[in-house]
Amino acid sequence: MGAQLTFDGMDTFREALRKLPTELRDEARGIVQDAVDRAETTIRGQYAGVARTGNLARGLTVDRQTAAFGVNIRIRSRAKHAWLYETGGKRGARKTTRGANRGRLPAPNVFIPTAIATRRRIDAALIALLERAGFEVRQ
Repeated sequence: MGAQLTFDGMDTFREALRKLPTELRDEARGIVQDAVDRAETTIRGQYAGVARTGNLARGLTVDRQTAAFGVNIRIRSRAKHAWLYETGGKRGARKTTRGANRGRLPAPNVFIPTAIATRRRIDAALIALLERAGFEVRQ
């Protein structure tokens, strides 16, 4: 059993986007870049506030690809222990070598919530941009 997602009119929409004036393209690119820069600053700042070694903050990378009609930016956490930091110690209590219980490691949930909030801000700003340009946007 599989899943399928179909967009009616996607080719028409892509063609309309290609015909947008350069100013709209550049404004949209700026919206995305600004939002991602703020997300990176937020994540990096929270990582730096808890790190002893700085590996979490150093492991944060931003890959930017700019094309004629858009921009693709991906924030990644490449630190080997980032998943443990983000999810916390869900497998049970931490213990010292002598057996002293140190409790569960709390999950700070920095990366994913920041990414979700950033994506929502980008979507809302791009919708507003298209509506100002005369497009009708339905969700």
